[in-house]
Amino acid sequence: MVQRTLDVLADEEIVHLKPPAPAKALAHRELLDGPFWHKIPAYRDVSEDEFLDHMWQARHSITKPDKLLAALQDLVPQSFYDDVAEGFKRAPMTLRVSPYLLAHRRDKADFSKRRWVLDLGWSSVSCTAWLASTGTDL
Repeated sequence: MVQRTLDVLADEEIVHLKPPAPAKALAHRELLDGPFWHKIPAYRDVSEDEFLDHMWQARHSITKPDKLLAALQDLVPQSFYDDVAEGFKRAPMTLRVSPYLLAHRRDKADFSKRRWVLDLGWSSVSCTAWLASTGTDL
């Protein structure tokens, strides 16, 4: 009975309810090539095999403000770290940002589209909105 149902379904034409997504809308699925993580100071000396290892990613995930400071170092101003530290104190849940997510962006415009959020001390705001407001470019 099941096989007969599958045969009938295979003969029917699939009618899509929506038009296919344009290729530009799927750009986030394209993986970056090369050592894109080297722009983050803490990851400059990390090999490709090491960086792409899931266990290494888990061990080096950002879970505290001091880990963020250690990873980004002087890429963002001290006021950013102060706001993040205050936000961590108020946050209702834990934050975990993998090194891959932290380092993965194609250009400034791509980074500004990312939706990851850090709870900053003065308000909950997207990290990219805060960086844009300060003129900081990762």
